[in-house]
Amino acid sequence: MVELIETSADTSGVGSAGDLKAVNQRIDDIVAFQKRRPIWYRDTSLVISVAALFITIVTTVVSWYRANQQDVNAAKLQLSNVLQQTATLKTGALEYVVKYKDQGQLFTQLMSDVNERNIQLANEAYSLVKFLGRSASATQLTAVASNLMASDMSLLSEGLMVDAVDRANNSVEYVAANRLLGLLYFKLGRQDDGNAALQKAADAFKIYSSEAISTDYVNLTQAYTFALWTQATQNSNCPLAKQRLQTAMGYWAKLPPPTQQITSMPAQFICP
Repeated sequence: MVELIETSADTSGVGSAGDLKAVNQRIDDIVAFQKRRPIWYRDTSLVISVAALFITIVTTVVSWYRANQQDVNAAKLQLSNVLQQTATLKTGALEYVVKYKDQGQLFTQLMSDVNERNIQLANEAYSLVKFLGRSASATQLTAVASNLMASDMSLLSEGLMVDAVDRANNSVEYVAANRLLGLLYFKLGRQDDGNAALQKAADAFKIYSSEAISTDYVNLTQAYTFALWTQATQNSNCPLAKQRLQTAMGYWAKLPPPTQQITSMPAQFICP
């Protein structure tokens, strides 16, 4: 490039030689500078800028995570309080039944107030578990779904129960979730789905075989599962319900007398 410029200068006249020399010098300076320019990771100012940006991003992410965890913990605490209020409300309702069941209008008003409050709490609990998303445990989902069903909001329960089954970490959570899901399906008239869910509950120890270390625990769990299955089935299929009841009583008979005395079978068989 330098030689071309010099040749051109010779044909342009003597007066431009100084300008050409300055241009050539400038080009040489640029080339020399480019050769002296350090590799990017050796450029101190660039490294400092990148490091500062990285620190800013990390700080922002950590701050967001901590804030989110605080919100999650607050929601979990609030959910716990709501579930506790619901349990207290149910206890109060039982007391009303004992004390005021013969007092007509007063009893009706008290139970109406209980139902209204229960619906409010069920809706609040539902909103909280939806906010918690994956942070909601199987136990929390099952409890909220149960309250929704008791408040005649069964359609909101299905999604929670499906998630509860998926998030179960042990046989207790898995059985409870599948039992409630099965009863929900029967309530909605989906008998095949209900039978499938209750069968999963009955097969729980095939999945959690390591937790079948206590024969009494297994027999009691199975007795309750088949007893509930009996209740769910007897309105639509009495012969099958009788089979379920026989299975439940078979497991119940294997329990030691002390266990039978402190617990009771939940089935109320109404088939002829």
